[in-house]
Amino acid sequence: MITAEVREVKLISPQVDLSNLPSPKAFPWINFTFSDPQSVFQQIAQQAPVEQDIVDWMRYAALFSAYAQVTAQSYNSIGYEFWSRLPEGYQYAPQLLSTSGDGFIPGVWLPTGVSFVSQWGFQVKQQGYALLDTPVGQYQVPYGGSTLVAQKDVLVWAAVPYSYEPGPYTYYWPPNWRSWYNGPIVLRQFLGVLFQWTKLAKVPFQQKVTFPTAAWLTGPQFFDVKPNVPVPALLLVVGVESPSEQEVTVAGIGPSGSYQDQYFSKKVKLQQGQQDVYLVVSGFPAVSEFTLEVWPQDSSTVIDYIKTVPPI
Repeated sequence: MITAEVREVKLISPQVDLSNLPSPKAFPWINFTFSDPQSVFQQIAQQAPVEQDIVDWMRYAALFSAYAQVTAQSYNSIGYEFWSRLPEGYQYAPQLLSTSGDGFIPGVWLPTGVSFVSQWGFQVKQQGYALLDTPVGQYQVPYGGSTLVAQKDVLVWAAVPYSYEPGPYTYYWPPNWRSWYNGPIVLRQFLGVLFQWTKLAKVPFQQKVTFPTAAWLTGPQFFDVKPNVPVPALLLVVGVESPSEQEVTVAGIGPSGSYQDQYFSKKVKLQQGQQDVYLVVSGFPAVSEFTLEVWPQDSSTVIDYIKTVPPI
């Protein structure tokens, strides 16, 4: 049995420092500002204006891809200074995978068996959800929303920000569409975004980590907490940079193999600025391994570090 209590939220500074974040390596021509996605999109739009070989969904997919790269790079480098010096250190490296694109064609998938079912965008909008195939079953991802899959050893966040309104490519429609379709008119494309944690980063660590995003949607981050000696209680100090007042969910779920287990869930109110969240986790007879989930509302939220007392 594992329980938790938020002991204190301590404001360190009302200022937010979002420097020292990586830039998306696949887009060297972007002057990347993490907290300004509108500026990032404008640069993409200038480089890729809508023409015969460029359609609008490609530009938004590029925007999501740029931010996903930053999130994956920051997460996958946690503990690098330690594990990179070990023989076969890559075995200890965390692994967060991500992809985004048109869920109809060419499709959005990961090599782990996670993929959106190929459907037309107007079908997704009409039924209200896209279908997501995973090794632990099929799930519905709400249109304009997201879904978290946490079952056994599968941990996936999937989002469908939107599909597309008709434009110069309306000739894609089948000739008899008016005879069977009475819903809103959109094209075949819909944007799908996937993140999957195949190996969790371990606490403690000290470096900036961002969160999965897709347009206005924000996903969670996950970390493995595994005391190396039996302790009845453990203090977690989560350093967070919040660009606005918001409510953040801090939860504990099972370790890999039992992600579906729910241990605790706490709502934490944050002010704008840098602050430490003091979370006391207790277990009987000792705190066993668990997964720490942090889920903010603001997509520009950044974790600076997670410390433990006693050290683990």
